[in-house]
Amino acid sequence: ITDNYGYETKWKIINTQNNVVIDEGPPPNSNYADKTPYSGRWCLSPGQYKFEITDSGKDGICSSNASIGCGRLMLFLNGADAGSLINDQSDWKTKAFPFTVAFSPRIDMPNDNNSNKNSPWCNKVRSVMQVPQGTCALANGRRGHRV
Repeated sequence: ITDNYGYETKWKIINTQNNVVIDEGPPPNSNYADKTPYSGRWCLSPGQYKFEITDSGKDGICSSNASIGCGRLMLFLNGADAGSLINDQSDWKTKAFPFTVAFSPRIDMPNDNNSNKNSPWCNKVRSVMQVPQGTCALANGRRGHRV
């Protein structure tokens, strides 16, 4: 969710092994709207990545100053928490969240020995966020993981 200055927000997913930008936003010649939720899904090959968010105002995406507002960021890898900015009132221009996509035949949820895979919390997250489970097919036919 963007803060009251959505136009200051940009992001990118970078493969840190070869420094290739996998995707970025907002689309060219556009900005994000103020106080608006955005989401996306990607299918990634196993490897090392980082999600990088930039605030050109250098004041972060959340402030106790009501004129700035309070945005937030939540990242998931196969439904598991991969990073977040929630009520982070620090000033920053760029924050990076490194993550690893490991080879696995199937990853459904956080590592909890599958004891809670049908817990009310997991079911609510899946219904509200529509978090996909398991692996996905890459363009080359190989298996990747949802981010």
